[in-house]
Amino acid sequence: MNFKFSAEQASANLDDVSSELQTDEVQMRHFLSMYNANYRRMYLFAKSLLPTGNDAEDIIQEVSIALWKKFSMFREKDDFLAWAFGMIRIEVLRWKRKGALRDRVFSEDFYNTVAKSLEKNTAEIDNRYKFLLECHEKLPARMRELITQRYFQNIDVFEIAKRLQASIEVVYQRLSRTRARLRACVEKKISREA
Repeated sequence: MNFKFSAEQASANLDDVSSELQTDEVQMRHFLSMYNANYRRMYLFAKSLLPTGNDAEDIIQEVSIALWKKFSMFREKDDFLAWAFGMIRIEVLRWKRKGALRDRVFSEDFYNTVAKSLEKNTAEIDNRYKFLLECHEKLPARMRELITQRYFQNIDVFEIAKRLQASIEVVYQRLSRTRARLRACVEKKISREA
């Protein structure tokens, strides 16, 4: 057998490979752009269907791989977030069937109903989250730090109490007052927008 290539054949083959790599890189950048833009909503959606943040992270990892593997089937006219939500819902139900959520009392119908409701209300949820972040920034420093530690850093109340050298009851009271203040601020912003 003769395996010799001409310079033109070798050049053409390199051009084809180079073109494929560039296409893959463009496709990967496009995927990552959409994925990163929607990650927070995807995570919150998964977290709303699962008992813990760790479960949601596990689901998002599985879904991320599936989204990338199937990205070549995604069409620009499609809604990336709706596509991702569908995959998250499927993965949550798969986990439930495998027994990862067997101790949970909710049926598949419940998960489907909650997921569909969340999908419909994504814009409203995003708007409320934006208002929440704005209101969080307006809090006095001590209140803002308390909310940040508890809900953004997931530090438990016992640890916060230890850090503040306060009783757990005091921490719960402060959290309650701060949440009420945040709720009032968010509701005020929503009513202004309506």
